[in-house]
Amino acid sequence: MEQGLGPPPPLTAGQPARSASSGVDGKLTQTDGRRRLRASRPDSIILREADISALASQYLADAGFLTSSFTTEMHHGRVMVQWRGPVGMLLQGPPLEWIAPVLPSRFRGSPVWVTLAGGVQLQPAPAPGRPRYAEVSLESVRLGRLPVPGWLLTLMAGPRGASLLRWPVPGTVERLELGEGRLTIRTR
Repeated sequence: MEQGLGPPPPLTAGQPARSASSGVDGKLTQTDGRRRLRASRPDSIILREADISALASQYLADAGFLTSSFTTEMHHGRVMVQWRGPVGMLLQGPPLEWIAPVLPSRFRGSPVWVTLAGGVQLQPAPAPGRPRYAEVSLESVRLGRLPVPGWLLTLMAGPRGASLLRWPVPGTVERLELGEGRLTIRTR
């Protein structure tokens, strides 16, 4: 039996992350390239669950969150992501970052499952010439089997916590559509 903070939650049936060579970067480069080429016809870029898993896993790793077993599931306008990482990744914000060093390293290294579910919206630009952002609105958060409020997770994750739920998108992106097993990026 795996050591950690209790038994794992029910696991999603979503797609695990593929390697970085999955072509996701090329798909996203298409979106940014349309802006530079000033493309005149609308286009769509489709990212599957495995593509989203690869992107999100890399995004979290770049922010210092160690993850494993990352999966994504998309249905009816909602996305659910689930991954496992050490408890220590959640002890980065005050006041938890102050007590983390005195906690046993065995506890900080214990695995915990994180499950997030919600929608993704494209926010309007705050002013002309300013970037637009895609933002996740959390509907549910679980640490292991324990439901917690979304604000607590972002507090625990520290200054980077809230920024992990919001990222800039190119100006050519008109809308985002979550469908069955895919995210469609509609461009202008």
